[in-house]
Amino acid sequence: MQADISDTYRGQVFAVQDALFNTAFVGAMVVAAAVLPLDGVSPGLVLVGAALYLVAAVAVWHRHPRGVAVSAPMASSDTIVSVAAAERADRAGRHR
Repeated sequence: MQADISDTYRGQVFAVQDALFNTAFVGAMVVAAAVLPLDGVSPGLVLVGAALYLVAAVAVWHRHPRGVAVSAPMASSDTIVSVAAAERADRAGRHR
């Protein structure tokens, strides 16, 4: 995300991301408090959670089968130009 957001908006984007994460975290606690019994022991809920993890693992396994190469996304020409300019500036600074 840092590479895709300009410096002008980066702080605002991270503030929104942080707020969304905290909201989801508190929401999960509220749901857990509503669903779990008072003693906190719920084998059925553990089995449901394990089943959800299994479903997610199978979905990832089907989406990315072993032996198939996954290519990295290509950098835009703007990124390549800015990296090259930074490297030139760095080399120029060292040779002074």
